[in-house]
Amino acid sequence: KQPWPIADNICFNLDSGNFGWRLPTVDELHGAYNIWNVFDSYERDWYWSSTYSSFNYIVGQPQYKIVNLSSSEISATNQTNARYYRCVRDMN
Repeated sequence: KQPWPIADNICFNLDSGNFGWRLPTVDELHGAYNIWNVFDSYERDWYWSSTYSSFNYIVGQPQYKIVNLSSSEISATNQTNARYYRCVRDMN
């Protein structure tokens, strides 16, 4: 579990940033819900997406969308909250 900026940075810097690793979009995560439910090698919890949601003026920071891989629910949370993450890349 990591805050969004750290998770985003970890994904970007996989293989020294040469192969396009990134956080998945909310649509990619939501679509993967059915596929990933076949596997047991991940936590069934909230996962970061790269999809920006809004700016929370109360706490003064951006929010990003998250997907619950147990229920497929979509929500948003402040970037400083720790959530699970998976890195993905396009197959080009």
